[in-house]
Amino acid sequence: MESSSHSYVKVFGERNTGTNWLCQLLKANTSMTVLGDGGKPNFKPRLKHILASYRISDALALKLIKEKLLDAEREQHYPLYYGWKHAAIDSSRISSTERFHDTLFLCIVRNPWRFVSGLHKRPYNLAPPPVSSLSDFVSAPLLLNYRDGIPDLYVSNPVEIWNKKVSSYYNFYEDHPINVRVIRYEDLVANPEIIKDQLSGLTQFKFDSIKIPKDSTKSHRGDAKTYDDYKKEVIAYDPCESLGRELAHKIFSLVDVRLMCQTGYDSLYNPIVD
Repeated sequence: MESSSHSYVKVFGERNTGTNWLCQLLKANTSMTVLGDGGKPNFKPRLKHILASYRISDALALKLIKEKLLDAEREQHYPLYYGWKHAAIDSSRISSTERFHDTLFLCIVRNPWRFVSGLHKRPYNLAPPPVSSLSDFVSAPLLLNYRDGIPDLYVSNPVEIWNKKVSSYYNFYEDHPINVRVIRYEDLVANPEIIKDQLSGLTQFKFDSIKIPKDSTKSHRGDAKTYDDYKKEVIAYDPCESLGRELAHKIFSLVDVRLMCQTGYDSLYNPIVD
């Protein structure tokens, strides 16, 4: 095995794209320090101070306050942790940090149909909450948080989040091909051994065969699915069967065509009906 050339690894990827599982995989199989987001040591005391000073009874107002406090945490820890793992990447900013060249960056992407449906089902950090209908959600505007890393916090639909963030990953890779890799969630879950090819020469692996985290990484959020469950889902997934052709096409029509081809997800959907 070749000796490791990176001490740290940072995983980027949108919500519901396997970032927690990939971090577990890296911890189990490499000696690199897997960087999180920096924690939130100031969150509770600051929130407590605000609530003690103001009468806040509106749930949405409280949610927005919490998101602003989390934005502040991610910004404070940026120099060491590179921001929120779900953020779009600012290539020029991140490359100016002190330990950039000692860090390996892995960006994981998932097909846009599963990203949108997953975000609708588990809308972490979205305020206001999504509309009840998935079909309506696909066309609904969203307000992002500062830590999302997208300058315009207004996006016209959730697919645009996928477009902007996935585009930032590929731009980051083009700027820094030595220590940046982009990996498809579907490929990694179907065959975790590919991580060794992806990272060949970039880090040292502890074992000849990859040790696969089997348990759910989201049991605390009511998701009891195991690795084997997700693998079966990935292998069988068809956007038209899962969502119906009309909704699958609606999402397809909003995806950046260049990114659809670049990621290879164009193979999952044929817009031409015989």
